[in-house]
Amino acid sequence: MARETKVVMFTDEVDSTGRNDSRTHDEKTKVAEAQFKLTDGAVRWCHGEILKDNGDGYFVEFPSCADAVMCGHVLQKMVTEHNQAQTNDLLKFDLHIGIDSGDLTVLENDELRGTPAARASRISGKCLAGEVYFSSKIA
Repeated sequence: MARETKVVMFTDEVDSTGRNDSRTHDEKTKVAEAQFKLTDGAVRWCHGEILKDNGDGYFVEFPSCADAVMCGHVLQKMVTEHNQAQTNDLLKFDLHIGIDSGDLTVLENDELRGTPAARASRISGKCLAGEVYFSSKIA
């Protein structure tokens, strides 16, 4: 195990449990595919890497704070555009996005563990749909 300073972002679908209770299997699949496509596109464009699929969101690493914040902004814009193009409300989704930076333990399987990962998750939980929240370490 090694310790490294990393910039991480956590995304989470707003009210995924409640919304998924209303969606058909096909609608759930379409939302998951759309969320991955948008997230993957924004992350790649901003030089990041998706580390983990959390089921209704993603854990992402970036080379810089600026890249992470730009990605959050781009991703929220892409989600807004996606939602505006949907005629079926159940295919729409919103995201919480939280970003933090700091020393993380890199496990042998390349998973990251540590306070910044947990803090990014907690920050995303407080984030309003369509916005990007980050810790004071990012500002």
